[in-house]
Amino acid sequence: MATAPPGTVYMKDSDGLSVLLVVAKLGHADVVKQLIGICHDAVELRDSHGETFLHSAVREKRSSIVSLAIKKHKQVGGLLDAQDGDGNTPLHIAVVGGAPGIPDF
Repeated sequence: MATAPPGTVYMKDSDGLSVLLVVAKLGHADVVKQLIGICHDAVELRDSHGETFLHSAVREKRSSIVSLAIKKHKQVGGLLDAQDGDGNTPLHIAVVGGAPGIPDF
């Protein structure tokens, strides 16, 4: 990451997935933390469904990413209340998905 051009963080694939969304989905908390530290505004990136990295982490039950987002709430802004294209917040997704490992909400 240190050698990649900063703009790389903002690039998306054909599904609208940025690096941050992919690593959050895969549960790589250390990489998410580094990306947020380097390019804090990358947290605003959304996929083609309007989901943020936090939506993806909750959907995949990646509690370490959710905990990180809660701890970094000043850096991630209003992501806890962000709605996807269907109007769902990360909490909605956690409840519907029965994510028992995500009690910190």
